[in-house]
Amino acid sequence: MECDLYKLMVARMKPFSETEIRNLCFQIFQGLAHMHKKGYFHRDLKPGNLLVSKNTVKIGDLGMARETNGKPPYTQNVTTLWYRAPEVFLRSSFYNSSVDMWAAGAIMAELFTNQPLFQGSSEADVMHKICRVLGTPTESTWFSGLDLAENISYRFPDFPGVRFSELLPNASSDAVNLIASLLSWCPCERPTAMQALQHPFFHGCYRVPPTVRLEDTCCNILNSVPLVFRIARQRELLKGTRSLRSCASGSERVDPSEDPISKLRLNPFVFLK
Repeated sequence: MECDLYKLMVARMKPFSETEIRNLCFQIFQGLAHMHKKGYFHRDLKPGNLLVSKNTVKIGDLGMARETNGKPPYTQNVTTLWYRAPEVFLRSSFYNSSVDMWAAGAIMAELFTNQPLFQGSSEADVMHKICRVLGTPTESTWFSGLDLAENISYRFPDFPGVRFSELLPNASSDAVNLIASLLSWCPCERPTAMQALQHPFFHGCYRVPPTVRLEDTCCNILNSVPLVFRIARQRELLKGTRSLRSCASGSERVDPSEDPISKLRLNPFVFLK
């Protein structure tokens, strides 16, 4: 891999386009979906741990990874401050893969502005900035969080919150909606990586061109198996395909002389709709 996402953002000196952000995040969420499905979560997701080479991005540095069904208590010294979920700040003895989704939301927002959303110098400073953006949590937005704060005698600063559409004026409504859901106070309200992949923001990533015609029997098979298909199944169903739109490598044409499955190896989690 050529560099990490942090170095790429510094070198660019300007925000990414929404198409570029969609391509990058589509791959990041696929990696997280695979990791979480296998029973692990990363716990240290940040631009510096996302490796980039041309249009391909991979999740690296699994030194802080842990099994999702591991026994608590979990350490609090995880994730760079700017991407750390609020439940970790509040010393929750148990957290899960939703901390990765919070970090992914913060990274996604940063890609639109080229500035960290919660850039603070300390835990208290970062929590202060989170409250300024999300607004002070209430019983309806994060009841358990109020208990966590009380347990450590922490008092949330009083802020009304800011609309994400105002923070991210260059982002589409779908992008804003996804980021807002990922950065929910309550961990259970954040979408899983698989749910994020089904968000309208990524719908353009699932198009199969009209040249691919599936028989009714094939459609029935697709409806009865998981969304993530084996390479062998992809080869069978995409036989004869001349082009494929893939957010893993941007919109591109596939040479008819090439085996179309070779283009899918960069993006093993291809969905057909």
